[in-house]
Amino acid sequence: MTKSNWTILLAVTIISCGRTQNIDELKKKYIFDDFKVYIEKTSTTDNNADRYTIDNKAYKLNRKFIFDYYIIKGKDTLKITSPKMTGPDSDFQREWSFTSKSNKHEDKIETISITVLPGISNDNQTMLKYEYQYFPDLGYSTFSSTSGVIENEMNTWMHPHRDKYFMILELNPFPFIQQPFKIGNKWTWTLGIGDHWKDDRWKTWTGSIRNNYEYEIIGKEKLKTKIGEMDCWVVQSTATSSIGSTGLIGYYDEENGFVKLDYINIDKSRLKIEIREIK
Repeated sequence: MTKSNWTILLAVTIISCGRTQNIDELKKKYIFDDFKVYIEKTSTTDNNADRYTIDNKAYKLNRKFIFDYYIIKGKDTLKITSPKMTGPDSDFQREWSFTSKSNKHEDKIETISITVLPGISNDNQTMLKYEYQYFPDLGYSTFSSTSGVIENEMNTWMHPHRDKYFMILELNPFPFIQQPFKIGNKWTWTLGIGDHWKDDRWKTWTGSIRNNYEYEIIGKEKLKTKIGEMDCWVVQSTATSSIGSTGLIGYYDEENGFVKLDYINIDKSRLKIEIREIK
């Protein structure tokens, strides 16, 4: 081997070892819980309600992410409708139907959004509000829910939209990326799912099932979006349980979070969610 080749090999080795050491040191700042997600270590005297949010790069307080979405079933490209007014005896979460993506129905959900709120969700997560905007007034939303995201230097893991039709996403891999951010990195996760998430329109079961997830960073891509080009890590993931399998390809920009999500659902339909605006 020539002297120049030895020099290159030594440089690569030093860089590789340095990255490993940095990740190992970084891990010490966090708790790797039974959930297999890294969460912040906080002091028992830290009463700051935004302590899990103040150092976020993407999911910063009061930031709002607005997304386009569409559903592909067979040859149809769809959105959903949901009545703006419901009766006292209605099954609120099941009260939705499909409609053509081009339909101008006043009950059509045109866009969906996530807003970062003050406070803590699920004991150790940044609080998120999930909303659904009607056609044609994209400022109008009649229902919403809250849950959370964990964002820190080691990983970003978040709950998807899960209201009405979007309950189907409980069976898919959740958006999730974990250090080291490099092509080929793999990790796993698992979750129990109760039968209150079932629906005749996609799959039914009794009792609880367990989803086993596998994730891998498969690339880095300059993604063109409606708000500009973003440098995204591409994460491919699958979920497998006794009732079948689902998939997700997520595009993660370190400054803006998950900006594109391409799901394969339990009924083999697809759901695509893409960033439209960030406020």
